[in-house]
Amino acid sequence: MCLSPRRRRITVRGKQTNEIKVVVVPVRDKTETAKPEKKNHLQAIASLITAVVAVFGIFLSFRTMTIQRETALSNRLSSAIARMHDESYAVRIGALYEFIKLAEDSPRDRSMIVEILTKFVREGIENTPRNDKEKEFEKIRQEYLLEEMSLEDIAALLNEKFGTLALAFQAANQLARPNDDIFLAANVLSSINAAFGLTVNLEGLKGDNLNLDGIALRRARLSEADFRGTHLYMANLEGAHMPYADFREAYLNGAKLQNAYCDYAKFHEASLTTANLQDAEFRKAVFEGATFTQTDLKDAKLFDADLRGVNSLTVEQLLVAYINQETLLDLDLRSDPRIQAKIDEWDEIMAELGSSVNIVNIPGVIDDRVRVRVR
Repeated sequence: MCLSPRRRRITVRGKQTNEIKVVVVPVRDKTETAKPEKKNHLQAIASLITAVVAVFGIFLSFRTMTIQRETALSNRLSSAIARMHDESYAVRIGALYEFIKLAEDSPRDRSMIVEILTKFVREGIENTPRNDKEKEFEKIRQEYLLEEMSLEDIAALLNEKFGTLALAFQAANQLARPNDDIFLAANVLSSINAAFGLTVNLEGLKGDNLNLDGIALRRARLSEADFRGTHLYMANLEGAHMPYADFREAYLNGAKLQNAYCDYAKFHEASLTTANLQDAEFRKAVFEGATFTQTDLKDAKLFDADLRGVNSLTVEQLLVAYINQETLLDLDLRSDPRIQAKIDEWDEIMAELGSSVNIVNIPGVIDDRVRVRVR
């Protein structure tokens, strides 16, 4: 507080006199004014610090959870890899199915999972010991002393022990088959590939003279793969990329090759009975001596392919496929007026499209909706 004197003139009992009157004037203290403002400022700072600490705490919690999740996924992956080689078949099966769940839960590990399974499948197929047929047949001849027996004695032996001898020949002629783990791993790979579009690289696979019936290699890259003499009954090769693959004398009955890419592939003496070749590409592929009994060739691209000497190939099959002047056919098929009309129709379409066009995807009907890609 401070005092501020103020004078004024007053009259007392008829006389003039001077009187000093003290008037108290309140004045605000600066410190008192600053206190509320300072208090509000401190409260704001405290609130900000609290918010920062809370956000940092949330970040740490999220980071901790992320690290824990990644650690758990890494442990699951390591465990699955270790269990792939367990002695128990059930444990190995569980490990392979675990890879599907890991691919769903961990996008960052998908490529690694595909590489692991691809290597597992490749090594399992390529390292499977092949049967030495000549050696097995020699054992049979020695066991039954066939070389030292007359024809009459051999006939008598066959009559007496036909079942045993027949089973021995069957076993000697049987192809080696990889472990079931390999087939399951291939199926897991196909599922992951279909779900996430990852590349399964099995190029140059050495799969000759094996029993691979029912194997699933959908959309796999199998260029220059060797399947000579291999049984691929009901195998799923849909969408597989197989240029220059070797299927000579392979058994592909009932196999699925829809949308497969098989340019320059070799199918000499291969059996393709009831196989599905819809929309597959076979440019410059060779089928000499192959069997096409009830093979589905709908929309199959057989441009420049060699179909000479193919067994059970009919005009009806060729009429639903795509062929051109360079497609090699036996004389009886090539001279059929329906086949010639189809080839002429295709030549007209190519003439209309022009020589600067590369056909890559032809629909089921040759018409004005033919899809092309300009070079």
